[in-house]
Amino acid sequence: MPDVYDAEPTQSIDNPFGEGADHIHDWLFKPKGFREIHGDPHDGDTGTNDDIFREAFANVGANIMGRNMFGGGSGDWGTDPWQGW
Repeated sequence: MPDVYDAEPTQSIDNPFGEGADHIHDWLFKPKGFREIHGDPHDGDTGTNDDIFREAFANVGANIMGRNMFGGGSGDWGTDPWQGW
């Protein structure tokens, strides 16, 4: 699976997906494949987004997440390191 860009460039602790990225993942909740793996096999969109979702998650056993994925951004950890949300 290729790397996926999941945040705007202005990512920070206050804006974990970047400024203005409140709806960056809205598309993800619509594909039928997403709904199926979350227990709703009778609803959802088919088409290109569903095809991409299914291919991206086929045979995935784990996702490797770096510090920027849920760490509040890059840079020095400082004296008050991020502890999660």
